[in-house]
Amino acid sequence: MTDSQIMVGLLNIVPGLPGTIGVSEVHENKISVFWTEPVVYSGDIQQYWVMYYPMESIFRHELFRARSVLLEGNRVTYTLDDLMPGTTYGIQVNASTSKGFGKPRTVKARTLFADDILKQLPLADMVKHNVEHSDTRTTVKLPGLSYDTRISKETTLIDYIIIVAYGENSAEEKLRKIDFERLGRYRTSGLTYYITASLLLKDLPSSFVVGDGRVYGGFNNVPLLPGKKYHIFYGLGSNITGDYEYYFSADTSVSFTGHHESTSQPSSTRIILIIVLIIILLIGILLLFICT
Repeated sequence: MTDSQIMVGLLNIVPGLPGTIGVSEVHENKISVFWTEPVVYSGDIQQYWVMYYPMESIFRHELFRARSVLLEGNRVTYTLDDLMPGTTYGIQVNASTSKGFGKPRTVKARTLFADDILKQLPLADMVKHNVEHSDTRTTVKLPGLSYDTRISKETTLIDYIIIVAYGENSAEEKLRKIDFERLGRYRTSGLTYYITASLLLKDLPSSFVVGDGRVYGGFNNVPLLPGKKYHIFYGLGSNITGDYEYYFSADTSVSFTGHHESTSQPSSTRIILIIVLIIILLIGILLLFICT
């Protein structure tokens, strides 16, 4: 063995982490990653092992599997392809010398998402009537989803959103006037629309009581006001792209006017007063008969 061979053998050790790792390009089905050599020289890099796996997605997990590729030589870029859109991937890269592979460095990246996937999830069983109605609440049937079979009901990236709006406009006009950037919780003044509930797809009930005073997904389902004209809109909310976006249609809305509080029936106070007056009258009559 020559001196140079001995020196090379001494210098080759299991390498450390790649110096850096980053993402240069992201598409719906592709992610391009890059990295640099380990900071501490470990000998000649023979291979890089790239492994990638889904971390969060709207799609069913059984559609995924971890994949890996072995890159020969000192190559420091690679494009992952055939990926699912709107999915966060964990990407690991580690280097090897003749002594073996070192520890990996990891980066996360999310593929782009075409919102037409959610637009193709229409709300089915369109409902145009209320199930039950009172002064401050109404029970409505919730339109279900016509599922893309790849979509997972367990995903937390898609929410079922219920919006309450009030005013004399038609449902179509009211929906057009909603500023989705300002849409949020109920406010006592200002906006005439608000999110009354955010529900998980896996917990979606067949009906819902609008105005029951409870909190759903952080939103107050405040009691309705008697006599107001209401529109209930059903849709989807998603933060798949990183910005929360809404997908609504007036086709599945429910419109109604809240019942006016009844004034024809006497209140309990008036009833008690009438009873007291009758008793006093009877006592007076009785005393009159006794005195005569």
